[in-house]
Formats: sequence, structure tokens, C-alpha cells
Amino acid sequence: MKRNAIVLSLGLLLAGCSHKDFFKQYEVTDAERVAYAEKNLGVKIDARHDWILTKNYSVKITADADLDNIREVMVLNGNPYEGVTYRLARLPLTNGGTGSVEFTAPLSCKVLYAACLTADNHCVARPFRPGSDTTVSFVDEDDVDETVAATRAALADEATKITGSWPMDNRILDLPGLQAEVQAFLPSGKDNRDQVAKVGRHKVHSNMWQNGAHIILNYIAGTRNNQDVHAGYRVSLRYNPNNYDPQTFLLVDDINPNSFYTYEAPYYLTPVSHLKFYSFDDPSPKPWRYKFTDMHEVEFFAVNGTDNTAGDTTRTVVFKVNGHLFLACESDGNWDYNDKVFLMSGDHVKNSVPDAGVKPEPSTAQVWTYAWEDKDYGDYDMNDCVIEVQENALDNTKLDVKLMAVGGARKLWLGFENKSAQSYKDYIPVFDKELHEVLGLKPGVMINTGRASAKPVTITVSKPAGFNFQTCSFVLGAMAAEDQQGIYESDYYAIHIATLGQDPHGIVIPGKWQWPTETTIITKAYPQFAEWAKDVTNTNVQNWYENPVSGDVMRVE
Repeated sequence: MKRNAIVLSLGLLLAGCSHKDFFKQYEVTDAERVAYAEKNLGVKIDARHDWILTKNYSVKITADADLDNIREVMVLNGNPYEGVTYRLARLPLTNGGTGSVEFTAPLSCKVLYAACLTADNHCVARPFRPGSDTTVSFVDEDDVDETVAATRAALADEATKITGSWPMDNRILDLPGLQAEVQAFLPSGKDNRDQVAKVGRHKVHSNMWQNGAHIILNYIAGTRNNQDVHAGYRVSLRYNPNNYDPQTFLLVDDINPNSFYTYEAPYYLTPVSHLKFYSFDDPSPKPWRYKFTDMHEVEFFAVNGTDNTAGDTTRTVVFKVNGHLFLACESDGNWDYNDKVFLMSGDHVKNSVPDAGVKPEPSTAQVWTYAWEDKDYGDYDMNDCVIEVQENALDNTKLDVKLMAVGGARKLWLGFENKSAQSYKDYIPVFDKELHEVLGLKPGVMINTGRASAKPVTITVSKPAGFNFQTCSFVLGAMAAEDQQGIYESDYYAIHIATLGQDPHGIVIPGKWQWPTETTIITKAYPQFAEWAKDVTNTNVQNWYENPVSGDVMRVE
């Protein structure tokens, strides 16, 4: 059936109806719908609820001046070295350039990433807090000072509980993301000597000619309960090592000098504030920090009472991924170099170590899932129509719309939302067929909700002017079967995304989603939905859609 045939058939059905009443024969108020939803969901719905799971933000990004051939910057929902991420926005920008970008992000995302992408798909990313950080600069500031470093440990426990990150100067560091960067170069449990040989470095030198600067080490990962092998370093003069006796030191934890980084989760993520050491010649801990200048070369090694640098392969490696400098140590002989891992802070050593060249995982445009009830008095299994939508990978003026499930028995159509619609002619159809027919089955059949099955169908369509994934998106059209009894007998009407003061008859969910099985109410499939419904300000359950009950949800690829 062609688009004009759909419009014609709907026109015949709705001919003579005014804008006020052409969608329904019987008036049902929002208050009646909410009361019915509260009875079924078993919760008192927050009167402030608008059912929006996203927020609009803007951020100004300054691209990395040192990275070659930057072609664009992006806003990502996570660290690109941690796995495939969703791209929330993109902006053409070259080296050192600055530009502002607007984007929509899930409320549950407390940390996002700005990323610079080069022509050969190299990527450097930096985290920021949406709504709090209005700018992200890839041009490094001065070194983190001692006051910030000393207070970081005190902030760490509280920060990691909330965001999995801790403050660093005017930036933040994402602990899971940093660990993922290490894993991208040195996978756990794998013999990584080839990677280490290619980098071939366990030394760094300072770019500071005068005054000196600290090298700050933050312990971020490693084998827990590893008390046998520790990290050490020796210092020599870079230009004339023969005229200077190397000094050898053992790193000591500022927080618990007797622990040697033997933390249990989550405490093993607590950062070390500054470089301290035991001297092999003087076993008492030094109360001061060593400052390095351009004259110094620092060599790291692993130690268990003797120098373990001897042998066929060094036990330590200094490498850089995503602009972050790491020190990794090997202790037990499986050569994965994940036994102790430190983040090395200090811009003065940044340029002395080349990037390891690890490619990030590719990003894809943000996926949005739309889920509807097909009538006013529904069962709130939120599967009567389920679609996934994202920008087309090759043309961001187009949308890929994938019909995932049709759990409603009525005849259903899908169109683009139009807030100023005066008649059915103002809604542009998305598919050229009734939705059951799109999936190859007849109206009345419940598809991909635990009954009948069909392969999802994707269509690529032009993005309407002013399209917004949350506020100006799609509308579901429904018509009851002729033999179906009820207040909407033989009636076609439009079902919009739920807004302020309404029941949750249509919601937009960030990402791919597992929808409830047929007749499974959403509060059973997703218990945190009830907590969110009764208190829109409850930030602990804004990601309710990520926590389903196994067996009560499904998904079809």
C-alpha cells in the first residue's frame, strides 16, 4: 500500500471530523487516564512527572592542538576504549579550534566524553560532567598542584560511589574508563610481551628545565592481595649518568603505608595522592616528595626485595593511551602487565612517551527506543508498539526506524509527530503499511512479545525539519477492530508520547531496550519504574530501564 493510499483511507475514515474530536468519539481526560494507571501500576504518580528520561545540554569544546589531522569532535555517552559507545553529537573542528555543540543525553549519564577524531580514526577523549562542565579543553592546564593531589584521596571514596570518578584539577578521571584504556593495550590474562616490546619504554624524563615538578602516581588497578611485588623507581642524570650515582626507591602508599596497594574492592580504587618512597639504603619513609627537572631520567621497575628488571623482559612498561600516561607492572610471570597499574599525572612527562596507537571502539549514533500502549485503558506492558530510531550512519539528515514489536491487537500506523496538526493530513506516515503487515502478519496478532515472532523491519526516511528525539518525534495511530467491544469501537485516534500530567502511555528510552513480555505490567518487569513514577526527582532510579527482571522481558534482533 502506498503512502497516499494510507492517507486516503484515513481521510475517508475521519472525513468530517474537527481537530477537537477527530481522534476519538468519547472524551477521556488526562486525570481519568492517570487514575486508571495508578490503579494498575500500584503507585501514586508524581504530579510533576513529564516522563522524560533525557535532558538538553550544551558544551564548548577546544580540540587537541597536538593531535594531527583532527576532522571532528564528538560527544559520547562513555569512554570509547571501554566498548562501543553512543554518539550524542558531532561537530566539524580542526586542531586547536573551539566550537559549541548542543545535544540530548540520558539523565542517568553523570559523566560524558568529548572526543577528538582524526582522519585515520585515531581518537583522544576526555570526560566531563554534563550541565556542570560548560567547557572541555584538550589543551592541558598546568600540573596538578600538591594541594589538589593531597585532597583527592579524601574526595575519592565519596566520588566513586556517585560517578565512578574523582576530581583532578578542573577535570575528572573516569576510573572504569581508565581501566578500559589499559585493557585495550594490555588485555588481562594474555601474554602481552609483544605489545610491551613495541613500546619498549619504562623510563620517562621531565620537560621542566627549572624549579622541577612532581610525578604523581595514582593506583587504579591490579591484582588484589598482591603483597609480594611492588613498584620502584631509580633516578639518574639524563645527560651524564656516569657522574651521578643512581638512587633507587620503593613506592609507598600515602593513605596506608603498610598496605602496599593491597586494597579490596571498592577500596582498591582509592588513588595515591603523591609519589613517596622508601630508599633501599634508608628504609624509613621519606617525608618529602622528589622533584624532577630536565636533567633527570626516571626508570621504573618491579621489586620484591631484589631488582626484577634483570632477565629477558623488563617487568615494567610506561605507555600512553587516549592521552593518558600509565605505568604497568608484571609480577607473577604470565606477562599480562596488569598486576599493578598506575595513572601517571604530570604534563611535564607527557611528550616524552609516544601514544601506544591503540584504536578505540567505534561509536554509533545514539539509539532511542519508543514504547506505546495502544489505548487509553491499557495493561501497561508497554509493548503494543516498540520501535528503535537512530540517525543514519551515512546521512545524518535521515533516520533509520526499526519496527521491533507489535503487541497491540488493533490496526496500527506510525507517523511523525506534529504539534500543530489540524487534521490527519498533517501527520506524515513512516511506514507504507499497517504495522502488523509491515512485519508480515495480520492485525490482531501480537508479534515479538512472547506470542508470534517476526524479524524486525528497518526503513530509512528523511528527518523532518525541527525533529527532536524527545519532544517532537512520533505518533502512533490506532483503530479498534470492528468486532472489538469498548469505548473506542471502530475508532481511529492518535497516541502521542506522554507529557506533563499524563499517564505513561508512551515513553522514549535512551538506548536499546528489553520490553516486557505480553501482559507483563512494566512495574513487574522493571521494579524501579514504580519508584521513578512516584518521585520524578529520584536520581537513583533514572536508569530504571537498565535493570529488568529476567524472564519478564524480551528482545528480538
